[in-house]
Amino acid sequence: CAAAPFSHLSVATYPLIFVIMFYLLAGMFLLARRALPLSGRAWLTVGFLWFVLFCGWQVWFQVRRPALQVFFLDVGQGDGAVLFLDHKTIVLDAGPGGTFNAGERIVTPFLYAQGVRTVDAVVVSHPHDDHAGGISSVIENFHPRLVLDGGNSYPGNRAYRALLEKVRDKKI
Repeated sequence: CAAAPFSHLSVATYPLIFVIMFYLLAGMFLLARRALPLSGRAWLTVGFLWFVLFCGWQVWFQVRRPALQVFFLDVGQGDGAVLFLDHKTIVLDAGPGGTFNAGERIVTPFLYAQGVRTVDAVVVSHPHDDHAGGISSVIENFHPRLVLDGGNSYPGNRAYRALLEKVRDKKI
């Protein structure tokens, strides 16, 4: 059953350049190991330096992000946008929920691919499902520090009431 706890796992994807660099370095390491007669300790040191170089390059790639980046996501009907502002992450709407949850299927994978682990703020422009429906999964996956909404109330919208209850339960 897909709703069972731990029945699925979301993982980050790496940009193609990281994958290429990883395999190039791994290949060079394996070829050099055959060509150069070094002791086990020396190869352990080379392997460690290779690992540090690879991880350091990823960190450098994340740190040199511009001061402001705005991504508009195609979430079907409705809107979805992600802002990176001075190393802060802000999600503005997340498209529809329901049978095709854009927050789970579009926004969450995008954030993981960008290396995001937590979201600083989630903004809900208004409580229509085509804007706020996917926000629940963003809150569940990224534990935002702040949730803002437009202040509009639609008492008949059950999904939006459930979203507000989730925000209250998580004390956001």
